[in-house]
Amino acid sequence: MRLTFDQKLNCVSIAAAVVTALAAIAIPFVLFLDAKSNRTLDVMNNLDFRVAEIIDKKRELDEAKKIDDTDRFSPEYIDAVGNEAVQSQVFRLLNLYEGICIGGEEGLFSLDIIEEMRGDALRETWKDYDEYIVAHRKKPGEEHLQAWVGCNDIVSRPTPKGA
Repeated sequence: MRLTFDQKLNCVSIAAAVVTALAAIAIPFVLFLDAKSNRTLDVMNNLDFRVAEIIDKKRELDEAKKIDDTDRFSPEYIDAVGNEAVQSQVFRLLNLYEGICIGGEEGLFSLDIIEEMRGDALRETWKDYDEYIVAHRKKPGEEHLQAWVGCNDIVSRPTPKGA
């Protein structure tokens, strides 16, 4: 059976409509992924600057109090009376990272980009402050129980190969 010109034209029109429909579905998805990547890159670049600023300030405070490297992450030092400025820097750092982790877990940011740009630093920070985080969660009051849990899943993942 041979198709007439009108039948061929109809088949081409149907194929064009299918391709157009697929593009209409795919384009927003591609744009979303691109926007998500760009948003993540912007936030991570800003995070790098802010984290460096916090770490520098905390280091200055530690040096002014003549705290050695072994004690600078301890709950006793961070929560000591008169160390409100130190505690403030620790809270700022952990809260910044938690915001990134929650954004990644909720799909607002790319977990792959977070891992590539800050995965190691995030895990190192959580390792350094683990004793403090655990002690803080044991303080009286329910508000302390959930402190900085937003990064638990991310920091517990193994470091990807090649990262």
